Amino acid sequence: MHQYKLHFLVIFLFTSVPIKALEKHNLNIFFEFPVKNSYEMEFIENVKLIKIQDIKEYLDSQNWVETYFFKRFLLGDSYLVIKQYQPISKWNNSFFINEDGKKFLIDESATLPNIDCDESKLNDGITLLRLLSPLINKASKEISLISFEYGVGWSITTDGYQKIRFSEKLSENKISDFEILYTYLLENNKNPSIIDMRNKSGAALRYDKK
Repeated sequence: MHQYKLHFLVIFLFTSVPIKALEKHNLNIFFEFPVKNSYEMEFIENVKLIKIQDIKEYLDSQNWVETYFFKRFLLGDSYLVIKQYQPISKWNNSFFINEDGKKFLIDESATLPNIDCDESKLNDGITLLRLLSPLINKASKEISLISFEYGVGWSITTDGYQKIRFSEKLSENKISDFEILYTYLLENNKNPSIIDMRNKSGAALRYDKK
């Protein structure tokens, strides 16, 4: 595991509040990112009941922990610094996914895009989320769902109920074409309900009647 450098620890101590475990091992816990998921809160509660010599084994069983630094002192407090994996989406509403495709525990109450696909298509789903989100965010929209269906292809749904469709096999050219088209639509205040990029000759747009 990665051991945090001293300067990082010093900065962190100024921006975090230590959480003490039971007095029997007097453990101070620091998280790199704010604690907001249910499994992090569960960890804080459970670690209070674990013997100090068993903490490393317990940490290694937590798939949401990216790295940690644990220092045990015979006299005085012991310290634990945890860096958590940061989710960018859900996968099939069953796991969190980070930007590298790492799967870990999910907090079902979290509001994140869901990628609904087979594991073999997951990397493509992450690619779509990574490439399209910045542009879609410029339209004050966010991706809520990316789904894949064999014989149909990819469908991206925004929180504004706009749908964007790509063929089963993604290509850099099609994504580039979409970026150009979406930029044009934004600049001209156009808001189609469906943008279909599956046509070889170009894109098909649909506007709902007002």
